[in-house]
Amino acid sequence: MKINFTHKGNFNNLERFLAKVVRIQPVIDIILNKYGKRGVDALKAATPKESGKTADSWSYEIIHH
Repeated sequence: MKINFTHKGNFNNLERFLAKVVRIQPVIDIILNKYGKRGVDALKAATPKESGKTADSWSYEIIHH
């Protein structure tokens, strides 16, 4: 089996888009942290607190690939 791929043009638009994403990544992280903390706080508040251990076990993590 043989697969051929051809294209016309260039990747200028893609390169501009990716450069922009890299520049705004710190802003995205700030937003994700803000809402991650809010989510964890809401989960803690809604979790029964007999011992407090379960409510304090909620957390979040932002992973970059």
